[in-house]
Amino acid sequence: MTYELDTNSKFAQYKHPEALVSTEWLAANLHKPGLVVIEC
Repeated sequence: MTYELDTNSKFAQYKHPEALVSTEWLAANLHKPGLVVIEC
């Protein structure tokens, strides 16, 4: 399953911004089946 990326500009400076999400994105998508969250 694929999810829409978090387009928050604060992640643009990171090497892999597609791997990062904001707390707002997480709150909006947390209920979706198959979502796996890894906190590092």
